[in-house]
Amino acid sequence: MLFENLTWKEIEDYLDHNKVIIIPTGVYEEHGHHLPVSTDNIIGYHIAEKVGENLDLLVAPLVPFGVSRKTRGFPGSVMIQFETFKHLIEDILTVYIENGFKKLILFSFHGSSNHLMALKEAAYIVKRLYASDDDLHIYIISSHDLADGKIISLLKTMPIHSGELETSVMLYLAENLVDLDKMVKEDPQFPKFELLLTGKPWMKSGVMGDPEKADKEKGRKIVEISIENLASKIKELL
Repeated sequence: MLFENLTWKEIEDYLDHNKVIIIPTGVYEEHGHHLPVSTDNIIGYHIAEKVGENLDLLVAPLVPFGVSRKTRGFPGSVMIQFETFKHLIEDILTVYIENGFKKLILFSFHGSSNHLMALKEAAYIVKRLYASDDDLHIYIISSHDLADGKIISLLKTMPIHSGELETSVMLYLAENLVDLDKMVKEDPQFPKFELLLTGKPWMKSGVMGDPEKADKEKGRKIVEISIENLASKIKELL
């Protein structure tokens, strides 16, 4: 069930028997020359939507803007400040709680450590505001939590950014948005131990990996396993 397609009365009726909501978050950022800047949003929202269908749970509208420092500076990478994103998530969580939701599941296919930290900080602040409500629970699940042995065994390279995994998945979900002729392999060497404002000076294409090893069937399997893994983790929380 998609939150955005329901009336307020239908949402109220849902809350009469279910207090769970999945809140997908993502980012607009460069994904090399061959993938669209909406890659994380497309993949993450698809997984969340399918899990919502399978478990009969409400899926909130995607929060499409997020935090990522390494891809900052590329045209198409639309980053918001850490504090801005944190406050946005605080407000969103608070409104859903005021609506009556008691189990809020933040899901992010975008795996940037800064992005995930902002989610955690926001969840912690909101949780403290409602510390007296023992029935309120906020969970955070990321793409890292879904990448089990089944997924890793399908890959020939590490799943980093715009490489084999994401390209395979996009070939399955949105093949028309993938430009196979522009795929390049790249392994950028970032300075060790240094705090970077952006990784752009060390990347030519924006790719971190080898998209040339991608294929559509592999993408289908990765998506199906990811849906299964997210659904399994959410079932444990219900």
